[in-house]
Amino acid sequence: MLYVRKFEASDPKEALQYYYFLRNMKGPDGGNLFMTCVSDLALESREFDLLLGVLEPNGLRLPGLIDTFQGVQADTKLIIGQVAMDSERKGMFEDAIKLYDLAGNHEKVLGLMTSMMSQVVHQVNRPGSLRTRLQELADNITSRYRGQQINSSPDTASTFFLLRDLLIFFDQYHAQEYHQALEIIAKTKLIPMTLLEVEERVNSFKRLGEEICRNIPDVLLATMNMLYVQYNKTKGGDVNTSSSGRLEDKQLAYFREKARAITSFAGTIPYRMPGDTNSRLVQMEIFMH
Repeated sequence: MLYVRKFEASDPKEALQYYYFLRNMKGPDGGNLFMTCVSDLALESREFDLLLGVLEPNGLRLPGLIDTFQGVQADTKLIIGQVAMDSERKGMFEDAIKLYDLAGNHEKVLGLMTSMMSQVVHQVNRPGSLRTRLQELADNITSRYRGQQINSSPDTASTFFLLRDLLIFFDQYHAQEYHQALEIIAKTKLIPMTLLEVEERVNSFKRLGEEICRNIPDVLLATMNMLYVQYNKTKGGDVNTSSSGRLEDKQLAYFREKARAITSFAGTIPYRMPGDTNSRLVQMEIFMH
């Protein structure tokens, strides 16, 4: 193995030939020594595509160097899965997601994605940021997974797709595309848009995972802020006739009901809101009267 270390970086294909002779040996931890060496080589060289293969847009995997060995073909996914686990253990989560995807482990892909997305979903998108990279990856995963049967739990899948919707919601919010953002949040059925929906949304909230719950305060504040802006914009408009005045009153009442539904929801859900979230929500609602 020390001999192979001298050239594994410059000639990974030749290194694999040597490591293949270790396929029937066990490492210090009891694991397959060939798999351990392949994983170390992949992580150190970062030649994942060359060594392990690459996914096409249709979800099919183009073979890598590990597919060239007789007797290893049936264990290819197992080897890729080992590299993915080692990546995750080392904290290389973005690599781990792509490798689990390559191995066809959808549960781990979506699980890691939800864990990471939930930490940045509310942030402003900036070029090259973790949020931007995750959003691109989420879009790629969504386009492939929605056209095939995925081997993950319904809860994991639904949480992933909900967080992806929230990425779009916050993008539109930060871009001040309020009408589109409010349409997105209404479609998610995550928070109430009318007083009649409050009880149902509170009951649904109790079934949500922590990845979603921790983002509820930011969702509520963003939604309330948009309603407040639209309320003031409507109230500040010119009223030339009695009919247009009645229409304005109807629109203002429409925004007030949504605001009231949000504060009722925020005060009812079994979740400790951070800081002054509730007081800010109530204050904006009061300003609409």
